[in-house]
Amino acid sequence: MSEPDEPVPADGVKMIDPTWWVAAYEAAGAGSEFEEPEQVSLHFFAAANQASETFGPDALQARVLAVLARATSSMLEPDDWSEPYRPMWEMTDGGRSVLPRDLRPEELALLALIAPMLTPAPLRSRVADIAWSYGGRSDPELLTVALDAYLDVPMSSDTWRRSGEAGYRRALQIARRWKAADVVTRLVDALRTFVLSSRQADEWAIVGAAALLRAAAGRSSAEDAADVVAHLWVLTETATPDLGRALLREVVEWQRRHDADSANEALETIAELYSVEAEQRLLHDGSAMVASLSVEKAIATLRRLPRKYRAARGIEPWLRELRRELVDLREETLEEMSVISSEGPDVSQFVAAAQRSVSGADRLEALVRLATVAPLIDLPSELEDERERAGRLFSRILGTTIFTGDGRKVGRQDAISGSGVTDEEALRGVTRGFHQRVGLTVQVLIHPAWQVVVSEQRYDMAFLLQLCRESPLVPAGHEGLWARGLLHGLSGDFPSAVAVLVPQVEQLVRRHLKLAGVHTLYVAEDGTEQEKALGSLLEAPETEATFGQNWTFELRTLLSEQLGVNLRNDLAHGLLADDGSWSAAAVYATWHCLKLVVLPYHAVRSDGVAAAAGDGPDGEPLGSGA
Repeated sequence: MSEPDEPVPADGVKMIDPTWWVAAYEAAGAGSEFEEPEQVSLHFFAAANQASETFGPDALQARVLAVLARATSSMLEPDDWSEPYRPMWEMTDGGRSVLPRDLRPEELALLALIAPMLTPAPLRSRVADIAWSYGGRSDPELLTVALDAYLDVPMSSDTWRRSGEAGYRRALQIARRWKAADVVTRLVDALRTFVLSSRQADEWAIVGAAALLRAAAGRSSAEDAADVVAHLWVLTETATPDLGRALLREVVEWQRRHDADSANEALETIAELYSVEAEQRLLHDGSAMVASLSVEKAIATLRRLPRKYRAARGIEPWLRELRRELVDLREETLEEMSVISSEGPDVSQFVAAAQRSVSGADRLEALVRLATVAPLIDLPSELEDERERAGRLFSRILGTTIFTGDGRKVGRQDAISGSGVTDEEALRGVTRGFHQRVGLTVQVLIHPAWQVVVSEQRYDMAFLLQLCRESPLVPAGHEGLWARGLLHGLSGDFPSAVAVLVPQVEQLVRRHLKLAGVHTLYVAEDGTEQEKALGSLLEAPETEATFGQNWTFELRTLLSEQLGVNLRNDLAHGLLADDGSWSAAAVYATWHCLKLVVLPYHAVRSDGVAAAAGDGPDGEPLGSGA
């Protein structure tokens, strides 16, 4: 099938029959009119092929359907102004679906011509948006068509999960940049009506709509905020714990500037929900590990409350009791742990197995599977292997000097006589070999699985933000940065991902050491107190007790050990060059951060107490799969 070569004359619009694209939606099935356009793309391709075979590739019907198929072959990323569309699918060999930037001028002209005629609204908005965005942005009427079409999608929990949310967010972004105040006003009115009339059955669409309403309305009046907050409080009475906490977080955001006491009360209630959830988990299956994660979140939430509020409400004794409970639960967790081992598959099958393991899951389950696609290092076993291997190396007789990729000398081991390999030598050897482990793990397991996940799934900021808010390890007040970093990683922008996430790992470690009673400050010569750097924190004996031997080794070697990858220090000192920011180490660090967020969250959700089908963002079962 050939691509359109000749522009269609303006009067050619009279020859265009709307039934051409309506038939594609009919083939997609009932209810497809509010799906994201990429869900209908294959039906457009099929219709274009049929028209080409019947009437010839240069026939107007074939050309219209072909350009619609190409225009719907990408997915909208509403929060990315510079690259608002990404491929619907990508192959391991670099192949991908068509992007708007691939469209030729005559194709964009044809899209601009047919855009006002198109139905349903999601298709009209997609085509008009692409034709305007990539066709010069000089046609105000085309921009109006796009914005009106985005808002023509009726607002309901069903349409919100389909094309609604992404379209509303895109419309808001365009309207603000192009000073379309009337569009913002229409969107605010529609969002307010939906939020204030929402019911329990609307579930997570309420949270997303309330957040978008906040963003669209800007500085709402105290009266408007009070109306929204009152309705959200009512909905929390019958909500599941996850949804209830999400609604209460919206209460906090709405009241932050208007009513501090109301915001603090919402935070206190969030902590109560976490505490009750921990008690229910202990009653259900007695899992101390799962319960401890909820207690951690309760403590972190209470610590966000002002001291005066905590004192006035008598919260300090409760906080101390939660801390004592957390210590007991952690001790019980250690007693619950056991070693699980299995034989590894054939090396030649690793890539295919990794890709199969993440394929066909919903987007939460896909993240869980991606986070577990490779094991952490087994440090005791690796040390034993290194002792055996190093004892046979000729290099021990000559000594070893270690340089970085930019020529810096970062380590040296003198020649050693005798046959014994000390513990320090073995640890240095495993640390030096971590580079190879990272490269192999990324190449064979992580990156192939990542390609499948990002090809099959679509992750937005709202989904990842909710995930980070509920993840027990993510420090309060840092959820947005963690979500932003993960979004960069899932979009393939690993330099931005490590730039955001690596500093957040340092704060995560510091926060959990403080919870364990570790003093993370040191007194400088001038008497001021300063926070210890990541390297010092990871060397503390309490770190291994908190995070485990294997995870502590990986974090230290990956981020702050000169003989290892040393990613954090290279990043902090400006030594991380372009090639390093796109390296296997950057991918591995991003994957490590994904594990830190997803696995504790999944552990909390997978015990089957609180989550039922539809309890998660966009209606997915929380903690499903894995």
